[in-house]
Amino acid sequence: MRPFKNILVGVDVSRGEHLVADRLSGHSERAWQTALRLAKLNSSRLTFLHVLQLSAETQHLIQRNTGLERTVLDLARERLNVLVDRATREGVVAQSKLIFGKCWVETVRQVYRDRHDLTVVGTRQFGTFKSLLLSTGAKLLRKCPCAVLITKPGSTTMFSSILTAHDFTGVGKDATKVALSISKQHDSELHILQPLENSRGNGESSAEPSWKADLTGRPDEELWLEEHIVRAGLSAQPLIHKAKSSSYCTEIIEYIERHKIGLVVLGVEACTGFTWMFRRNIAERLASGIPCSLLVVKPSEMMSSVSLQESTDYAQETRDQLGA
Repeated sequence: MRPFKNILVGVDVSRGEHLVADRLSGHSERAWQTALRLAKLNSSRLTFLHVLQLSAETQHLIQRNTGLERTVLDLARERLNVLVDRATREGVVAQSKLIFGKCWVETVRQVYRDRHDLTVVGTRQFGTFKSLLLSTGAKLLRKCPCAVLITKPGSTTMFSSILTAHDFTGVGKDATKVALSISKQHDSELHILQPLENSRGNGESSAEPSWKADLTGRPDEELWLEEHIVRAGLSAQPLIHKAKSSSYCTEIIEYIERHKIGLVVLGVEACTGFTWMFRRNIAERLASGIPCSLLVVKPSEMMSSVSLQESTDYAQETRDQLGA
């Protein structure tokens, strides 16, 4: 799978009551630093996006007050330009965009507009699953059509140890290939967690969601993995682990703690129904509960409920407002 070439980075230049702060928050700082490192390794383009998520009343006030509009927008542009300049000095082609709207919605629209293949956002260290549901990161895990990398303030940009869960699905293979590529670039220790095999006739209900693979009639799966490991040309062989239970989250969290994992790479299928909700909730729970970064790979046919066509007039209006 080719490396990411067109990376969108969500950054927040606001802080507390300040629409534009002197410096980035910890989670935004980690997100852009991680994206910059990936861009340097892959010769990728970077787009720094800040969405001014304001009430309609505040937007109206800013637009009516010419002096205030100039101050707020100019300051925001200055903060974004600092990131662009720093990326340029590192040899990375970069640009910035400033938009009014709802953060996760405009991020998805920007992905469609410029065909980004990876979105990087930082999130705070949430203590509960409920609190994550309110975050931009959680919305992007569900709605963004491209891969999403969520970083934490305490996480590292150097992924010295990577874990991927290969569940023998199409997107699971894509996630494995991405993990192999990143492991090669970072010279990382790679751990590949394989699912608990499903034994027929064991009395278990197939209606219960669990992390199991029926390998019957699929003898080439192990050969596929071996072939791609050889192709990757890693400096050290990946460590392949067999799951001991059907609990997806529990297995992954245990390996994160045991092997000091810095990045988890997970594939999420573009399907509907209870199974899809179960898989999506796994990604969201991991994003909430793990201390390291999480990269969620999406299938090529992934579509979002957010429509770019519906946003065309809005996007033009926003560009007019910002003088773009």
